Amino acid sequence: MKKVIKAFKKLSKGDQNELYSDYSAGELERTMFPYNGNLEQGVLFKTEECIYLVPISSIVEMKSSVGDEEEDEDENTDVDIREAEIPDEE
Repeated sequence: MKKVIKAFKKLSKGDQNELYSDYSAGELERTMFPYNGNLEQGVLFKTEECIYLVPISSIVEMKSSVGDEEEDEDENTDVDIREAEIPDEE
């Protein structure tokens, strides 16, 4: 089985969800590997086709940016509901 170093954001949405769930539960094996000229700490994420080495920094970066976007969306969903004036029927 081949091993591939891949940033979290470059995984499919399905793999991202599964990896993040396993990462949050502490179920993934951790390891150190070279990435972008540095030695990075990452996790081993196994699929049927491949074992991905995913840098933890890419997981944290992606999830923190998603959290910021969700907060922005919450701020923009405020709706100003005013009572409509209903004329009295005569």
